[in-house]
Amino acid sequence: MVTNPPYILSANAFNANVSQLAVGLGSIFPANVSAYDTSTTTPVTYNYSMGVQRDIGKGTIVDVKYVGGQSRHLGGRRNLNTLPFGTRFQPQNIDPTATVPNTPYVDNLLRPYPGYGTINLLERNLSSNYNSLQATLNRRLAHGIAVGAAYTYAKSMDYGSDERVASTPDLSPFSRVYGKSTFDQTHIFVANWQYDIPSFGMNNAVKALSRGWQFSGVAAFSSGTPLPLNETTTTGVDLLGGGGGADVQRVNLTCNPNLGHYDKTDLLFFNTSCVSFAGKGDIGNAPKDAVRGPGRSNFDLTLFRNFNLGSERRVMTFRWEVYNAFNHTQFNAIDTTARFDPTTGKIANPTFGQALGAWSARQMQFSLRLRY
Repeated sequence: MVTNPPYILSANAFNANVSQLAVGLGSIFPANVSAYDTSTTTPVTYNYSMGVQRDIGKGTIVDVKYVGGQSRHLGGRRNLNTLPFGTRFQPQNIDPTATVPNTPYVDNLLRPYPGYGTINLLERNLSSNYNSLQATLNRRLAHGIAVGAAYTYAKSMDYGSDERVASTPDLSPFSRVYGKSTFDQTHIFVANWQYDIPSFGMNNAVKALSRGWQFSGVAAFSSGTPLPLNETTTTGVDLLGGGGGADVQRVNLTCNPNLGHYDKTDLLFFNTSCVSFAGKGDIGNAPKDAVRGPGRSNFDLTLFRNFNLGSERRVMTFRWEVYNAFNHTQFNAIDTTARFDPTTGKIANPTFGQALGAWSARQMQFSLRLRY
C-alpha cells in the first residue's frame, strides 16, 4: 500500500498552455491506488502422487507414477477503473477542442470512478491444476554401462492474472484467460548414459592409450509451450475504445491453426489462413493458447579420460564436449502477432507465422586440466 497517497502524490495539469505552468502547480488527482480484498481466503495448494517402483533385474529400476496438484485462491490483480469497451467512441466523450477530429478526452476524465486513475484490486480468485504421468528407468553402472531415462506426459491449466481483461465489466475473465499454462509441455523425454570404452589392441602401448576412455551424453526431447495469437494494426488505431488497450485484442480464428509435426516449416509454423482480422469492437475469439511453440530435440555428448602422471595425485584430464551434436535446427521464437491493415483487413507483416530465431548451432570445446 506504500504506492497509495499520501506516500505517492502525482501532480497533473489539464487543458493548459506550457507558458502558464509553474513548478509545483497542478492537481494531485486523479491518483493511481492499490487495494486488497480483505474477505478472501488463504491460498492453498494440494499435491498428491501415487506410484509403483519395481526392480526388473540387472540393476535396473522402473518407476511409474501419477503426479497431480491443485492450487486454489491464488492472487490476481484487477483494475476496477478500466474504461468499458466503446467508451472512447461515444459522442459525448469526444473532445471538441482537439485539433484531430474524433479525439476522445483523456481516460482519467472518462473512468467509472471519477477522481481516481487505476484502482488495482488484489484478490484471491484464481486457481490452477496440474496432472501428469511420470516414468523413469535407471540402470546402475554395470559392465561399464549406466543408463537413465525419464518421460513426463503432463497438462497444466490456469487462469493467469490478466488484469486488463479481468477489469472489463463486459467480459468474463474466467472464460477469457483460462487455458494451458505458459510453461505447459505435453511431452518431455530425457535420457542420459555413460559408457566405459574397453581397451583394444594386442600391443601394450595401444592398450595403454585406449583404456580409461568414457563416453557420456544427454538427449532431450520436449513439446513446445502454448502461444497466443494477438493482433496489432499498421496505424495503431484504437479498435476497442476501452478495456485496457489494444493488447487485449486477439485475432479471430476460422479453423484450427495448428499444423502436424511434419507439416511445420521455418516459413509456416502454423496455418495463417485460419487467422482473420478482429475489427472495431471485436475482441477476437482466439484462446490464450491458440498454437504451440517449437519444441526441443537436442543431443549433448562428452568424451573424456583421466591420465595418471606417475602418481594418482597427478592427474591430467582430457575432455571433448559437443553441444547440439547433430547440429539440429531448433527454433525458439515464432512471429505470433498479426499486424493488420485496418482498411483492408489483410495481414501486413510478411513474417507472421514464421520462425524468427533458433537455439545455438553445434558448439564444441576441448579442455586439458592438470591436477596435482
